[in-house]
Amino acid sequence: MKTLARLALACCALAFGPGAVAEDYLSETLRGQVESLKAEARRLPATPANARARAATLLRWLNAYALAGRYVPVNATSTATRVLAYPSRTGRFGALDAAIREMTLLDERPDAIGRLVAHSGPFEARSYATVRQTYTVGGRDIEPGGGFVIARHFMTGFAYQTDDPAGDNYVSIRSSNPAVRFAKSTTPVAGMHGGFRGAVDMLVFRVISGRLTAGETVTVTYGDAIGGGRGLLMPSF
Repeated sequence: MKTLARLALACCALAFGPGAVAEDYLSETLRGQVESLKAEARRLPATPANARARAATLLRWLNAYALAGRYVPVNATSTATRVLAYPSRTGRFGALDAAIREMTLLDERPDAIGRLVAHSGPFEARSYATVRQTYTVGGRDIEPGGGFVIARHFMTGFAYQTDDPAGDNYVSIRSSNPAVRFAKSTTPVAGMHGGFRGAVDMLVFRVISGRLTAGETVTVTYGDAIGGGRGLLMPSF
């Protein structure tokens, strides 16, 4: 799969790959359950017959991961608990499969996701500002077809635009690698940094040429004033 990182003044990624952790944060019993879950999920998508058991193992896995002081992916715990509560609602099974894939990446390739640094303000409510996020690529390359989801919390009171560099709320992306080019697209995102009641389309900058490798950087600028705009209009709260 192509790596697809999500930037929303927070960062996570969706992908998977081989590897192993240096120190195990799981008990011997839970490690066996997790490895079985990963193997089963690779062979067969979630179904009404297996979804509840998978969600229960995933939740134990997430709890152990968090207790080890590691970052738990956004929406992963809510995905698992919703499947446990409503195991017959097949519309949640895709999210369950995605959460297992993401945790598999984090478990097997702890170096895969790089580091995100953001300009965090403070910002005055209902003022214009420029906010930058810089992502340093980790051990997992970002190749053509992968890229960055420019998501936002579902309660934010602002909107992005990418068509008018001279206008307000303009969002841009730049890479330290001059061979890398991006194209705009969209992808459906649900949850905290997407649609609250269901997936909604979010902006994606996909790599269409070149390849981002470890140590290279990508900067997303919200409210880029390079064309004369006033910046990104902050929420009123």
